[in-house]
Amino acid sequence: MQFHKIKIGILAALLSGLGPVGVSTAAATGNEAQYLNQNWNSEQRQRFYFTPQGSYLLPYSWFLALKQPNNDKPFISRNYIEQFGYLADDAAYTPSNPDGLPIGFAKEPVDNGEAWVGMTCAACHTGEINYRGQTIRIDGAPTLGDFSSFEQNLILALQQTLDQPKKFNRFAQAVLTDPNTANKAVLKAQVSDHLNWLNQNNARSTPTNPYGNGRVDAFGIIMNEVFGR
Repeated sequence: MQFHKIKIGILAALLSGLGPVGVSTAAATGNEAQYLNQNWNSEQRQRFYFTPQGSYLLPYSWFLALKQPNNDKPFISRNYIEQFGYLADDAAYTPSNPDGLPIGFAKEPVDNGEAWVGMTCAACHTGEINYRGQTIRIDGAPTLGDFSSFEQNLILALQQTLDQPKKFNRFAQAVLTDPNTANKAVLKAQVSDHLNWLNQNNARSTPTNPYGNGRVDAFGIIMNEVFGR
């Protein structure tokens, strides 16, 4: 019982910002998080957040150009991504993250020169505690991300991009070096093909009862992809 009291006391001190509990002394401003003293520096933290690990979700240029479902705001905007429980990088637009990706989303190089975006361990293992207007970031903690909802909205955004000519034309202008008619036709076929793959992935990986925030069977999803095709 005494041990539990000690743990509760430490957590209360951490949340109330009293200081001597290993929280970074740099004061947070606005929505920026303070960090626990976890014996690594900001450069090492950035490597944990954004080092690619071989996960290929979407061509990188598509991810940057994609708009949210039902409007023309960027899919990767902070407010939108945070709706799914994934975290914005307060140190965005650094050499490790030049395009301001959310934490745990990394640029994946490939042999043919077309970079992709993929998710890293940090997407599911970076947590935050919010209390009385203060945010504490805990690297390695479980996330509250809702991967199923994220993937379903990614699919919806791509489907609307295909279905709405104005949206597709803006998308093509952003991702193609030469957005002529022939190249746009090729791009549309590529988006359609990848959308079909994402729908199949979602069907394999979504349980009868959706995961919701903070619950995802990462091992099962990986096994479904390795053995389920």
